[in-house]
Amino acid sequence: MVNYGEDKFEELISKASEKAKKLNFKKLVLKSLRIEVEDKEPSEIESLYVLYVMSLYNDC
Repeated sequence: MVNYGEDKFEELISKASEKAKKLNFKKLVLKSLRIEVEDKEPSEIESLYVLYVMSLYNDC
């Protein structure tokens, strides 16, 4: 087991929390577009979100 100091542990928890918040936001956006995201991997969700954002800026 890796032993981190308390400050390093808090930093890791903070980064994980921020990453989870961003992923949940992306899920919410995709759900609002009626895209099923329940059984998708985080990488798939990221790709779908990027595709959506690109379509906004490229007038697809």
